[in-house]
Amino acid sequence: MGKPKNTKPEGCVATSSECVIWEGPDISFLNLCTGDTISTVTKQVADKVCILLNYTSVNSYDFSCIDATSCSPKNFVELLQQVINEICALKEASPLGTTIATAGCPDCEIAVATCFQEAGAVQQLTDYVTSIGIKVCDQAVVIETQSLAIAALQKKTADLQSQIDIILGS
Repeated sequence: MGKPKNTKPEGCVATSSECVIWEGPDISFLNLCTGDTISTVTKQVADKVCILLNYTSVNSYDFSCIDATSCSPKNFVELLQQVINEICALKEASPLGTTIATAGCPDCEIAVATCFQEAGAVQQLTDYVTSIGIKVCDQAVVIETQSLAIAALQKKTADLQSQIDIILGS
């Protein structure tokens, strides 16, 4: 039950919140401007607090894959710490501490783009990466060959133009 609207603290004059004006600076992330009523200011701040509470509520996240054997985090700080611990454990599991492996990878099967499908629509990740590397190298050779051919054609065109200029000039 709310506070009755007709009471006021001792020594205060009752004033509508629509008559109290924000004289502070504009605050863009709250969408507040100098001259807004205190009702607007209160609403904008309350809206941001609600969003923040939603972001920091552990009930907003599905963290079931993190560690099913331990207790669920009770608050956002515990959830964040659990995520950090998991990342650190993955990093420690890597010999160089640089890669975070997905379950089953690099021996996992993944869908293959149509232009790389030689052995089917699904391949082992390592095979797929290898085929991508081979195709990229093949394309680099084709591009280099075409660049040399274009340069040769440009030289022949220039030579022909010179001969035409000589013939027309005589």
